Amino acid sequence: MANGHAAVIPTNRKPIDKIAPTCKWPRFREWAVTLISCQASCTVEQRLLQLHFHLSGTAGACHTLLDGYTRERKRMTSEMFNKDGKEITMDAFGVCEIIYWMLIVQSSIGLSHVIEGRWEPDFLQPSITTPAIKRALRGAQKLGLCHNRFWNLALMSERKHIDLPGLMETAIKHPQLKHEEHDKCKAGFCRFTALDSTKVE
Repeated sequence: MANGHAAVIPTNRKPIDKIAPTCKWPRFREWAVTLISCQASCTVEQRLLQLHFHLSGTAGACHTLLDGYTRERKRMTSEMFNKDGKEITMDAFGVCEIIYWMLIVQSSIGLSHVIEGRWEPDFLQPSITTPAIKRALRGAQKLGLCHNRFWNLALMSERKHIDLPGLMETAIKHPQLKHEEHDKCKAGFCRFTALDSTKVE
C-alpha cells in the first residue's frame, strides 16, 4: 500500500498468503493477496477513506464480472490469449476461488453489500467447476479419504459440491485425516457405516 511516496509491503502479508486459496495463475493470486493485505492494514480511520473503498470495490468488481456471465448466460472458458496473441489455458476455477475468498473477507469486515447474495452451487458454470471437482475426488482417493464422508461434509457446506476442491486443499495439509480401508467407499455409501457392529469382536 502506498504510504506517502513510498510503497510499503504490509507486515500481515505472509499470514494472509498462507490462507489464500491456491491458483495456477500466480500473478492474479499475488495481486489479490496484496490487495487484501493492504486492506487489512488499514486502521479504523483509514477504512472511512476513499482508498479503502477502492480496495473493497475492486473485489466487488471481480464478482460483478462473474455475475454478468451468469445473468447473461455467457459461456465461460479457461482459454485466453496472452499479450503475444497466443492461446493459453488459465486456471479459471482457481481464479473464481480467489474472487470468492476476497468477497468472504469483505463480508468479514462488514462490507457484505459488495456481494449480491451468496454464491449458490450453480453460480459458476459446470465447464469451470466439473474439472476441479473431479481433481478433488481423485485427490481424496489418493489421500485415502472416505468418499462418503467427504461428500457429506461438502453437502453441509454453503456451496455444496463446489466446496469439494477447497475441502481437498485443506485435507492435503492434514494427512492424519486418512481413513484406513475406505478405498472401496463410494459417494453414496460407506461400507463401515453399514457394518453390523454387534457381530464384531
